[in-house]
Amino acid sequence: MDGQRLLDEKKKKVFDKDSPELHAGILSRILFCWLGPIFSAAQKNELDKDAVYPLLPEFKNEDVYEIWKKAWGEHELLQAFGAPVIDVQWCLIVSVSMFLMAELRSFFMAILLFRMLKVETRIKCAMIRHIYEKGTKLTPASQQKFPVGAIVNLMSVDIERLCHVIPFVHHFWAAPLQLVFATILLIRTIGISAVPGIFVILLYVPFNYYTSVYMKKFHKKKMTASDARLKQLEETVSGIETVKSHVWEDAFSARIQESRNKEVRMLKNASYIARAVDAANMALPVLVAVTTFGAYVYFVDSDLSPTKAFVSLAIFNKLRQPARIIAMFLNGFMQALVANKRLKAYLMADERGNEEKNVEVDDNAPILQVSSKTNSHPVAISLQKGDLAAVVGAVSSGKSTLLNRVLWQDTTEYAIKSNGRIAYVPQKPWLPRGTVKDAIVFGLPYDPKYYDKVIEACELGTDIEQWAKGDLTMIAGMSNSLSGGQRARVSLARALYQRADLYLIDDVFASLDRRVGQKVMQNILGPTGILRKSAVLLATSEVEFAESAKDIVVMYEHKVAVQGTYQELEAQPVFANLISYSGSNQKDEDEAEERPRTETKSSTKSMFEDEKTKQDNTRPAPWTVYKAYMKAASRGFIFGLTFATLIHFILGALRGFWLSNWSDSSKSRAERADESAFEAEARTEAAKRKLMVFAGIGTLEVLSIGIAYLFLVWMAERASKVFHKQFTVSLLNTKMSMHRKIDVGQVMNRASRDFNIYDNRTPLCFRQLIQNTIQIAVSLAVVAITTPAFLLALGPISIFYIYLQNKYIPTMKQWSRIERSQWSPVITQATEGMAGVEVIRSASQENRFSAQFVDQIEDYVRCDYLENPLKRWLMLRLDLIGNSIILFSSALCVWSISRGTLTTGAAGLSISFAMTITEQLGHLVRMVAEMETSMIAVERIKRYVDLEPEDQYTESSDKERLLSGDLEWKEYFGSYRKNGSPVLHGINLKIAAGSRVVIVGRTGSGKSSTFLSLLGMLEKLDGEIEIGATKTSTISIKQLRRHFSVVPQSVRIFDDSVRFNIDPEKKHSDAELWEVLDRAGLKPLVAWKDGLEERINMEAMSYGQRQLLGVCRSLLKGGDKFEGCLLLDEPFASADPAVMANLERVISTWFHKATVITITHKAPAAGSYDRLIEISNGQVVGEPQPVIARVEETTEAHE
Repeated sequence: MDGQRLLDEKKKKVFDKDSPELHAGILSRILFCWLGPIFSAAQKNELDKDAVYPLLPEFKNEDVYEIWKKAWGEHELLQAFGAPVIDVQWCLIVSVSMFLMAELRSFFMAILLFRMLKVETRIKCAMIRHIYEKGTKLTPASQQKFPVGAIVNLMSVDIERLCHVIPFVHHFWAAPLQLVFATILLIRTIGISAVPGIFVILLYVPFNYYTSVYMKKFHKKKMTASDARLKQLEETVSGIETVKSHVWEDAFSARIQESRNKEVRMLKNASYIARAVDAANMALPVLVAVTTFGAYVYFVDSDLSPTKAFVSLAIFNKLRQPARIIAMFLNGFMQALVANKRLKAYLMADERGNEEKNVEVDDNAPILQVSSKTNSHPVAISLQKGDLAAVVGAVSSGKSTLLNRVLWQDTTEYAIKSNGRIAYVPQKPWLPRGTVKDAIVFGLPYDPKYYDKVIEACELGTDIEQWAKGDLTMIAGMSNSLSGGQRARVSLARALYQRADLYLIDDVFASLDRRVGQKVMQNILGPTGILRKSAVLLATSEVEFAESAKDIVVMYEHKVAVQGTYQELEAQPVFANLISYSGSNQKDEDEAEERPRTETKSSTKSMFEDEKTKQDNTRPAPWTVYKAYMKAASRGFIFGLTFATLIHFILGALRGFWLSNWSDSSKSRAERADESAFEAEARTEAAKRKLMVFAGIGTLEVLSIGIAYLFLVWMAERASKVFHKQFTVSLLNTKMSMHRKIDVGQVMNRASRDFNIYDNRTPLCFRQLIQNTIQIAVSLAVVAITTPAFLLALGPISIFYIYLQNKYIPTMKQWSRIERSQWSPVITQATEGMAGVEVIRSASQENRFSAQFVDQIEDYVRCDYLENPLKRWLMLRLDLIGNSIILFSSALCVWSISRGTLTTGAAGLSISFAMTITEQLGHLVRMVAEMETSMIAVERIKRYVDLEPEDQYTESSDKERLLSGDLEWKEYFGSYRKNGSPVLHGINLKIAAGSRVVIVGRTGSGKSSTFLSLLGMLEKLDGEIEIGATKTSTISIKQLRRHFSVVPQSVRIFDDSVRFNIDPEKKHSDAELWEVLDRAGLKPLVAWKDGLEERINMEAMSYGQRQLLGVCRSLLKGGDKFEGCLLLDEPFASADPAVMANLERVISTWFHKATVITITHKAPAAGSYDRLIEISNGQVVGEPQPVIARVEETTEAHE
């Protein structure tokens, strides 16, 4: 412990001060020696987030974002961020530091890239924040256009692509300049015969441009498909319980994969073009050489001297780098244009207003005033301190819409004026990550007395006592660790703690049982209630809660039907129906719960956050990861790529040898002075034959690399399709206990950023690794054949390269893990902040959440920035070794020629391939590091591919076993996670087939857990559940779930057609779909212009409508022949009297042969049930009795 403490103190002393870069000397800055502590930490396997240098002042988000905002408004981004590129001090440092001409380019290039990448980092830092800030201001219409998946894509992919071109801006003008200089040198070397070669180079420019234009079209379509895929994946993972309960895994997997296939198809089309450009890059030196030498032989001189041949060959090879840069820049530029257009569309989307709130309130001044602008929506609300107004109505009448208009000051149809602080309680509770206490205090100073008062008012005391960590219990991102009623009351407590002047409460009592609801109502809105001095606008479907309201607004079909006091409205039919409905439900028993849990997450750490050991950070990626990628990509395609690449470079070596022999056999003009005309003609014909062979070898060389790139495209396409399908299928089919640990933000990071690396970088790294290895091997063979003494230098050279590799690769690998682990919190914080924007804005907590997001950005940028100097450190050292190799090879050739052991042509060949070795060895070290870091993305995806499936038994190809008979739990113990604490404690219960059963119990008693145990969504610790004579643990989980039809309390709606939402497997006809919609009372609401194909989503449907759509799913699955079991979790929570009566009739007729088990706190027809079962602490404690009597006894006992 003391050693660890000393180590931590040492780290703190080294790293907690300013970054060493700020105080580095001239030589240290030139050679990047200030990175020494980073490499030392990596070698000791101590490189982690805390060991990364502090953020440089120039990257502080507040300063950068201020520059960005000013530049965004003035459209002067280049002026804002471009200035640091030109730095006089750095130029002087470099100028003074020149000591070798061969090193000059390396220094300048390193400094240029270092400075440009700093600019890229600053722009990225500002843009990430701008996207987040924009997401918190979007109008509802803009939110529909830019869902969470699309915004994640903008942050993860589009910003990356836009910023990626910044370091290459100067290359774009420098590369053509290199081509011009190379052309001038070529003309000086070989004369007018260089013109055909120049013509080939000129043709290459429009070829690159037009191919880039086509690639832009495909990239645009690809990103559209990617947005759709991410959106579908996000809503599928968020609604996984719905997907599993209906056995829709295959349908949803196919839906996501269909979008993925569209994305991959566009990626493949773009890849065909990109690989054609790459092949042209590889072919350019060959084509220029063939046309230039051909023109020389035919029109200038039939003899090609070694001087002309190999100087020209060196120039031809130098053409490849600028040509590659131009192609890469144009490709990146076109992708950046697509990203820029997408980002611009998002950043210019409509925003909600930024109205100024008057927080100072006069006791006599109105807190809220709402009045109609037209006669079609007549309403007049005026609230002062202590006033209560209610908005009531049936399902989908427009209650929530009116509250949202007040919240967002939407003056489209109403004149709205509010004063003072506003607190908002949404219908669907939103709770941020953290403890229950944090969720309630919500950034305000902690006041123990008032806090306890709020807890008491919201009836949370008993719940907090039950939780092992009390109010320090952690809330997961999706708030899954609390039941529905608990979430609603925590959300209400948060609003109460704000001590606001105006409260907007949206139907919070729908999630509470009547007794708890009445207590909470009295505690907050009663004569002595906590809100007795505040103005309250309450939306509710429970008319009794509006009885004491000063003003009541009755909504009907999204319009104000009537307005008045309770007594004035009693005679109105629309209001009388609501009273009748409310009065018929006085026997309700318990609070609704979506998923109560006695065991909660002790931390917010996600599933894979800390599973990597220190050893994993330094060793290469496991062979299993490479094997998984090669299997997905097809070993046949990989073999084809490798073999074609090998042939290409062997042919390149043969072409070099042929040119060497050709040039060595040439004669000078003096030697040709005495030859006859016949000899001259024979020599000319021989030269033409040699040219034809040279051209033939070059043609085969070009064809072989073209074939290799075809294999590359096919390999990448198959890998993208197969691995993503494995990822999706595994994710959707893993156990629910795993899903409870999976973080949605992390999944989105895998599906966007990691798959972007997987699709684009990994195949290219694979190609480069194969290409560099083969090219080095062939080049070494050529140099060894021509100058065997060169092999003596291989030992020292190899040692130095291995040293650099062992120092650089582990550091880069650890950096990559840190950088990517810091990106997930950025995405999670962004999605969470945008999801709770209404609550955050109403509580005036925008600055706090923005500050938290800035902290996440700066943590990420601090790690992301480190890549830049690390790569420059490697670049300088590799170039130094490379220049030394060329020097040694040249000296060796001079020495060999002076001794007469080497011809001039062979010397030229040796030096030419030695230069290739230099370049490729540097590339190899970089590619090994790139491959290792890209394989981290593959490894992270593979962890999801390898998730444990929930199905222990596969479904038989024969007809499924018919499940029938009584349901029986035998000493059943179940937990929410494997080997976790039990939430069901030895349940013994038998339910007869065809019976009607009601389950009651307190919050957290285990009612919903009992449901989940039937569906196989709990981990069985002991005991059995049997259906008839069949043990559920011995059959396929999907076969088991098909026996049940489920209507959950919280129905998930997917952003797709009506048809997909009720029948994603496409098993039913249109007539059947319309019939169930009609029976559920939804036909008038879905009979839009596109009918069943009309798109719907969560935001477009009210809570009650979503519940009715859930009933449709069960009706479609059941039918009057359904003999399984119907599970109903609060089926009437938000239904009006007519809808509820209709549903009761439908259930009794359509499911008359089924076993019906219901959790409900609204059971007007409770007498039709056969049994009532009480569950407490995960055990059955009640005996069957007549339902109504038992309900009364149970509720009294609870009280």
